[in-house]
Amino acid sequence: MDQKIKIGILITSGILIFFLGYGLGNILQVKVCDQKVTTEAVNILSSKIITSVTAYGRITKIDGTNVTLNSLGEDLIILIPDSARVYSFLTADGKQASTQQIVKFEDLKIGNSINVSLKLLPSGKFEAASVIILPTVE
Repeated sequence: MDQKIKIGILITSGILIFFLGYGLGNILQVKVCDQKVTTEAVNILSSKIITSVTAYGRITKIDGTNVTLNSLGEDLIILIPDSARVYSFLTADGKQASTQQIVKFEDLKIGNSINVSLKLLPSGKFEAASVIILPTVE
């Protein structure tokens, strides 16, 4: 093989490897950056400074102490521990009450509209601090 062809192949291979490495480096850097931002967000939202965030939606599933909340087509599974307070603006027959009352976790029903004060745990899962059962707006 001619010496010039060998050098041309070598230079072309080097340029190809350089651009391949550059592209892979950029892809990996973006993934690491995204993971860092997510980790920072979890750390901030699970800190003692952020006492809670709020979620609103309808209960679509109750599995033990986990409640699945749906709003605008998105689901969120929330752990409701024994320490969480549950309040209701509904009477026993399901009508709107004039004041909120303390109720039990067992009073939560599929289809209830609820407002939940949440705490983000370091694991990235949400835990309820309090739940308010709201009158359903049709």
